[in-house]
Amino acid sequence: MKKVILFFALLSIVLFSSSVNALTEQERQNLINQIQQQIYQLQLQLQAQTQSQNQINGIWCYNFSQDLSVGSYGQEVYNLKTALNKEGVLDTSLINYNFDTFAYDAVIAFQNKYKKEILTPNGLKYATGKVGQATRAKLNKIYSCSLISNCTPSWICSDWSNCSNNKQTRKCSDARNCNTVLGKPLESQPCTTPKVEILGNNIANKVSINYGESLVLSWQSTNVVSCFASGNWSGSKNTSGLENLGNLISSRIYNISCVDAYGKIASDTLTVNVISSLVNIKLNGSDSTIYLDAGKSVKISWTAEGVKSCRATGDWSGLKELSGSESTGFLYYAKKYIYGIICLKEDNQSISDVVEVIVNSPVVTIKANSKIDSLEILSGSNVNLSWIGSGVVSCNALGDWSGVKKISGSESVSSILSSKFYVIECSDNLGNKISDTVSVSIK
Repeated sequence: MKKVILFFALLSIVLFSSSVNALTEQERQNLINQIQQQIYQLQLQLQAQTQSQNQINGIWCYNFSQDLSVGSYGQEVYNLKTALNKEGVLDTSLINYNFDTFAYDAVIAFQNKYKKEILTPNGLKYATGKVGQATRAKLNKIYSCSLISNCTPSWICSDWSNCSNNKQTRKCSDARNCNTVLGKPLESQPCTTPKVEILGNNIANKVSINYGESLVLSWQSTNVVSCFASGNWSGSKNTSGLENLGNLISSRIYNISCVDAYGKIASDTLTVNVISSLVNIKLNGSDSTIYLDAGKSVKISWTAEGVKSCRATGDWSGLKELSGSESTGFLYYAKKYIYGIICLKEDNQSISDVVEVIVNSPVVTIKANSKIDSLEILSGSNVNLSWIGSGVVSCNALGDWSGVKKISGSESVSSILSSKFYVIECSDNLGNKISDTVSVSIK
């Protein structure tokens, strides 16, 4: 510190001496740059000196004694930022002697982290970002040099755990039981997990192909150093690649296992199902179950290969071509409709496929001010009625309103002075009636 004071005194003499006035502008700027560089070097020396002073048996510690806030400057701020860095709330690159906005945000994070000890006892709901008595007490409780002046911890750690969710953990304990966390090693660290995936025709896990078709086998891995194959292929493999397999006439299983630099193994399996005959039926181009409202139709389409004849089963019937499409017609009843197709192979063995259509029951819902069943209002208030019908073709209003209504809509009722009862009644394609009600009462 004496060097810094002496240097700044010398700087003042140099800058204001008459000889400097005789220098050119460029020479003055060069002199300033040289001085700034020397200041920077002295700051680094001061920083290193501060670090060495705040260590006991190689463990960093510090006794906090000052109130700090935005604009504060000095060694106390530097050590505050060091502690906040160790708490994981301030990046190492931001440690300096200035209490700036980064320090402010980090102090808030620290106060929230230890809310029960800093904020709650003082009746504070929100962090202040200032280092006062309570915050300073918590800092000293964790980092005060008095914690280790008579007992220096000796940390012993277990082995790192296996990598899980890109993280490894371990437990560290103090063999001397000094009752402090100062100098405690990290108990978690990021890590990587070896991974490998094998695909057939860009499909994972299981792929089906027709008899005699080819297959593109591809695989990719991460965080591994070598791979080897088993199952219906074998040998060492690159960590990524592809192979073309042609004219497959039987089902296959392909396994690949890869090893990382630490001996951990990742594996994946692809099952290839070779189909000698094929039949496939779809609804609106999909194999999934179709849900629809009553009174609507669905397109059935089907294809068959390696068969000699097909017929329909379930909720349709008759002989069918080996491929084609047709409509279900309008489906009115709320139920599950099943459409299947059975085809005979040349050996008279059958293969089949099936799809389902579920027709929803018609439904209608009415709300008052977005409330179902009932609503309580002040006398003279306005109410917005809204209703939605599904699987219905017409609706009427009953109760304390009337008239033909759209299947879905909304309507405002003004200045309600007494209790009301609103009913919406709708009919489906078969003439079945369904209804819903909502009541409005006066407080």
